[in-house]
Amino acid sequence: MAKSKPRRPAPTDNEADAAQRSPDEAHLRRLLAIELDELRAELREAIEAFRLRLEGQIAQVQETLAAPDPPEGEADRGVRLAVLTSAIAMLRDLQVKPEKGRRRDLKQIEQALDAIRDQMIGW
Repeated sequence: MAKSKPRRPAPTDNEADAAQRSPDEAHLRRLLAIELDELRAELREAIEAFRLRLEGQIAQVQETLAAPDPPEGEADRGVRLAVLTSAIAMLRDLQVKPEKGRRRDLKQIEQALDAIRDQMIGW
């Protein structure tokens, strides 16, 4: 269990003490604005890292598709055809609306790519 920060002592009824401890509203607004700027930068980094990871997965699948078919039996060819058909159907069934910026769209894309990669392992 993580240790919690020690709490400050409860304020006294003395108004002078309370005024000294309490920062003014303008200062708090500036602090919040700084925190929000930092959050915005972290959000951009997180989105960029997520985008790069998914694009890497797409590139990995495309590399697998570009590789020549191994000279294996007809059974392996049948499995590959089933996987390809399934992957195409899965991607066509995605209902992504990029203009809405929905988190669930990103999750759907991620899940589809994971499923396709899992099916293509060992090609």
